[in-house]
Amino acid sequence: MVKTIVDQIQQIMECLFASLMNAGYQGRSHLIWDLGDQDWKQVVLIGLLKDEPVFLYRCGDRPSLAPEHCCWRLMAEHPYYDNLSAKY
Repeated sequence: MVKTIVDQIQQIMECLFASLMNAGYQGRSHLIWDLGDQDWKQVVLIGLLKDEPVFLYRCGDRPSLAPEHCCWRLMAEHPYYDNLSAKY
């Protein structure tokens, strides 16, 4: 069965929600749909200042560079293994 983009997005959202709930987190988080070569400094800074997790989902071949003093780390529990989150 071929999954539509809506099905893929739904599965990603469900996986992230489950991960946050399993970690006991019930606050706000940020999800970035990354096409590569994009500047996410402002979004990551907002998440950092508010102590909110920031997730980046790589839609292209390579993720955008992480903002200075940050890195993207792979979340292996995601079904596609392409989901990355910001680490400060």
